[in-house]
Amino acid sequence: MWPYMKKIAPRGLGYRLFSGWRVPGNICTVCLCVCFTFQIAMAQQGSNSPAAKGLSLEIPGLPANRSEIIWDRLPLLKSERITVFEGKENASAFCHHASIFYYKDRFFAAWSNGNKDEDFSGQRVMYATSKDGHQWSKAINMTGSTPEMAYTPSGFWVHDGDLYALAGFQNSRASTLTSDTDELNIYRWNSGKSAFEYSAVIAKDFLGMEGPRQTPDGQWLMFGRPADKSLPHANRFAKGGKSAVDNWAIKPLPNDKVVHDIFWYTLPNGKLISVEGTGDAPDRHLVSMYSSDNGNSWSDPVPSDFPDADSRINGLKLSNGIYVLLNNPSLSRYRIPLSISLSKDGEKFDHMANIRVEQTNKKYSGHAKAPGYQYMRAIEHAGKLWIIYSVNKENVEITTVSLDEIKRFYATDQTYDNRKPAAEIIIDNNEKGFETNSPWPTDTVAGFFKGVRMGYHGHDYAYMKKSPASTASWAKWTPKIITPGVYAVYMKWPTRSFGSNGSMADVAPIEIGYPGGVHRSSVDESRYGGSWIYLGSFPMNAGNSSYVKIYAGKNVTTVADAVKFVKN
Repeated sequence: MWPYMKKIAPRGLGYRLFSGWRVPGNICTVCLCVCFTFQIAMAQQGSNSPAAKGLSLEIPGLPANRSEIIWDRLPLLKSERITVFEGKENASAFCHHASIFYYKDRFFAAWSNGNKDEDFSGQRVMYATSKDGHQWSKAINMTGSTPEMAYTPSGFWVHDGDLYALAGFQNSRASTLTSDTDELNIYRWNSGKSAFEYSAVIAKDFLGMEGPRQTPDGQWLMFGRPADKSLPHANRFAKGGKSAVDNWAIKPLPNDKVVHDIFWYTLPNGKLISVEGTGDAPDRHLVSMYSSDNGNSWSDPVPSDFPDADSRINGLKLSNGIYVLLNNPSLSRYRIPLSISLSKDGEKFDHMANIRVEQTNKKYSGHAKAPGYQYMRAIEHAGKLWIIYSVNKENVEITTVSLDEIKRFYATDQTYDNRKPAAEIIIDNNEKGFETNSPWPTDTVAGFFKGVRMGYHGHDYAYMKKSPASTASWAKWTPKIITPGVYAVYMKWPTRSFGSNGSMADVAPIEIGYPGGVHRSSVDESRYGGSWIYLGSFPMNAGNSSYVKIYAGKNVTTVADAVKFVKN
């Protein structure tokens, strides 16, 4: 070190040039300090400097305001659907955090499972195996259950030829314990017994987001979060694991208050890129961080125009060289659709398609339960992309897409159809076409989420408080169709609390009448307020024979605001 210079903390360029060094002495010493500091700052800035643009979604015709994207206008890739596990009411109704892996001669799937609620006491990790990926074994409890605690899977890992499943162990949401406990445990696959067996605790105060993957230097890397629940879902990273399964250096991420549910991959230039959501922030677009030292340090997050619904994301580089990113891209926080985006360089994504887009029907109530395709993980095997996810946080399913189908789609020139709808009909609760079979009062109160008002359409909305099941009270929207055709149907409601009048319905039954049938489903009004939620697309004839109806719940408050019918 140069004489008279005491290092404090070099912090980059520009106006911070002098902030990293304390320099007494004459002007010559200062000049030397400036030159030397500039070189060090440039070296540090260059080691993990982000790409000029970062992650981007660049499809011709795509609206600059991503909230204006009509998701069912994206192409739907050919795929095959497989059921791994179906939850049962009051026994295994909560299923989430699914992972998939292939080891030696079989597939492995693991997921968190509870009687009803997410991360509540007794939550365990279940797993199943399959030789062909289609027929799955009976689900087996890997971790057991512990009062006041909850287990969550953290993926799989092959270390020195042995397969391990990772499971986080943490205080449950309703825990009465006075201190937080986070442990990351591993369970070794015993091929002789065809079972996972507890092996070791490999990290304290750290819950992994996915299993470790190897960096170019031969070490292993994973992202996670600490026990402090006030911090974001992912604001730590762990590097190590090469010499021993429990040898990890756990470090904080820079600017860690914005990152949430991270995955990473290697770019063509050898740098690592991590992709993450911005959590519950109002501006829910993906961000990225960069590392040019094999994941030992990371740049500050770089914002992007890539929309995200605040759900776990995933991706990988396929053997054919195409980068894949999987997420729920709706800015409404609605976890439909499940989409796939493709890139040649891992940063500029210029193709996007849907994997699952149809409306789902949540069967059971439960804390943090929500409709949609959620927390996806994917692997490549035998010429296919295998995507595992939870449906409504109740079932575990897999969708496979052939690499040939992905290659075919990527070879096309994609342009988003940004034409205005051929017809659009909105019926508000105080307009012609809306009716109820009993009095529904109206209100104008709407709640906020992270400072953003989750409002309603028009002047007010109607609601029904704690309707007895025997009354079967309903509200109905009937459009007058001028131009027959296929119409996409959307519903909107506000977010608010009704206090003693009951929480908003999380399983509000709906039915959509159209020529040839009635589609029955449900909506979760406890979430996604202030946005138009897609219910499906249906053929509709001219006239007023089609309708949407919502039924009031028994011990909850049900809102009837507005329905939109869009002919593309």
